Amino acid sequence: MEIRAFELGTYLSDSSNNNIYNNNITNNERGIELMNSPGNILRNNSLTNNSYNFAVLSATWYGFEFSHFVNDVDVSNTVDGKPVYYWVSKQDMAVPLDAGYVVLVGCTGITVQNLNLKNNMEGVLLVSTKNTTITKNKITNSLSGVMLIESSNNSISGNSITNNYLGVVLGLRSSGNTVSGNKITNNYDGLAFVGRSNVLYENSITNNCYGVYLSFWVDTWGARLPACNNKFYHNNFIDNTQHVYFEISAHNFWDDDYPSGGNYWTNYTDVDLNSGPYQNETGSDGIGDTSYAIDENNQDNYPLMKPWGNPYIPGDLNHDFVVNIADIFIAAKAFGSKPGDLNWNAVADLNKDGVISIRDIYIIAKNYGKTY
Repeated sequence: MEIRAFELGTYLSDSSNNNIYNNNITNNERGIELMNSPGNILRNNSLTNNSYNFAVLSATWYGFEFSHFVNDVDVSNTVDGKPVYYWVSKQDMAVPLDAGYVVLVGCTGITVQNLNLKNNMEGVLLVSTKNTTITKNKITNSLSGVMLIESSNNSISGNSITNNYLGVVLGLRSSGNTVSGNKITNNYDGLAFVGRSNVLYENSITNNCYGVYLSFWVDTWGARLPACNNKFYHNNFIDNTQHVYFEISAHNFWDDDYPSGGNYWTNYTDVDLNSGPYQNETGSDGIGDTSYAIDENNQDNYPLMKPWGNPYIPGDLNHDFVVNIADIFIAAKAFGSKPGDLNWNAVADLNKDGVISIRDIYIIAKNYGKTY
C-alpha cells in the first residue's frame, strides 16, 4: 500500500511493507504512529505542530517484538522542521545536532548528545541497543522522554527531562543501564521501571506525581515479573506527590551502604544525632538515625539529611531554590519543638541539635535572599 499527500495523521496497526510518501501532517493529536508495523518505507513526510509528531510502538501479550521496529525512515522525514534519525544496526556514530526525533534499533556505541527534543511519543527510543550514551539533552513535552526496550549497558546522564508524561522508562528486559546526574522534573512518572539490575544515582527527581514507578512484565508462561534488583543512591527525591510507587512490590536497593549513604527524601522526618553503620555512635554524620521505609520490601537504610551534591543553601526549607520569608515561616511554626512534639519539623532543625531554636532562625537569616 502507498500513502501520499494527506493532511491528517497516519496510523498503522499490524500493517507491514507500506510506502508513506510526501505527506504534510499538522495539528493532530498524533502525527505518524506505527504500531506492530514493520518493513515500511517513509520518505518526505513533514510532521508539524502535532501533540506527538512521531511514534513507533510494539505491543504483544508477552511484550515487544524486535521486528516491529525495523522500518526504513530516512532524514527526508521531519518533525517541526528537524530531521528524524531512525537508525537500524548502526555502530559507533553520533546523532547529528539537528535531530528532532531519535530511534535506535539494534545499535551499538551511539552517542546522543546536546539535542533539543520535544513533541514526540518518545524523545529518544532505544530498542535492543547497547553501549550507547544519552547525555546533555533537553527533552520535553513527549509521552516518554527516554525509553529503553530490551536495551542494556547504556548510560543516561546529565539530561534535563521535563514536562513529559514519563521521564525515563527502563522497559522490558533492560538491565545494566546507568541513569545519573539527570534533572527529572514535572513529569507524571519521573522514572518508570520494568527492567532489572540497573543503577541510578545523583539524579534530581522533583515535582513529579510519582518519582519512581516500578511496574512488571508478563513472561511467556503468564507470570508477572516485577522490576527488582535496581540500585538507587544519592538521588534527591523532592516534592513528588509520591516518591515511589510499586505495582507489584519486589526488592530493590535504596542506598550505597555506609558511609556513602542513600537518598535524600523531602518527607523524611527523623534527626541526625548519631553516626556509624548502626547509627549508635556519638556525633552526626549527615545520615538519618533511622531508615526511610518505602514499603515492606524496600527501605533506604542510610537516608541523607540534605540534598546530594551542590547547589544547596542551608535555610531553603521548602526546596523552592530561594531562602525567603516562606522558610522563616516554616521554622517559626516549629519553633521550640523537639522530636515527638506535634509541631516538630526535622527539616527546620538546621544545626541538627534536636530542637528548633534561634540558632536555626539565624542560619536562615544568614542566607536570606540567596538563590540557586
